[in-house]
Amino acid sequence: MNIPPLVLITNSGFDDEHLTRVAELVCKAVPGTCVQLRDHQRDDAELEPLATRLREITRMHGGMLLLNRRPDLARRVGADGIHGDARGRTPIVSTPAHDDVELQMAKDGGARFALVSPIYATPGKQAPRGVSALVAARSLAGEMGVIALGGIDENNADACFAAGADGVACIRALLASDPTTIARRIVENAPVVRSRPR
Repeated sequence: MNIPPLVLITNSGFDDEHLTRVAELVCKAVPGTCVQLRDHQRDDAELEPLATRLREITRMHGGMLLLNRRPDLARRVGADGIHGDARGRTPIVSTPAHDDVELQMAKDGGARFALVSPIYATPGKQAPRGVSALVAARSLAGEMGVIALGGIDENNADACFAAGADGVACIRALLASDPTTIARRIVENAPVVRSRPR
């Protein structure tokens, strides 16, 4: 499984029409993008139409679809797996890593990549860890991919890649701006990391 250069994380503050439109533009602009469906309010049945549409979009553009801690829904819509620590037959593809302990747990658990955060200041999150967290993560991760998350946009993504990130994850930068232009600018200097051998 490839490590995505860009991860688009959805936000339930936007309606489904907006989310699918942005996902389609981003996936078209940056082939191999991963869309991570995150919604803490709705149940699986309510989310299934959106998840199904995002599966169609990501498949059309050679991308990946992950669902946050919803293994049953992930299996129903044919997602690539889940983000988080849920258990079940659906593989855990990515996990959060807010410190080196969580990064080691992700590695030990066989995750394909870890979302290291928060790199920059993000509303409602802990103090930013800075790009030094990515340098440390890269030295600890081994074959596991390292994805930077937290306040990342087209102005600071390069610093994340330079510090060792294989990819970056964005929410506000893509959902509230020109998705096509911003997505392309974010990955301009992304390393070519198609996959890491197991």
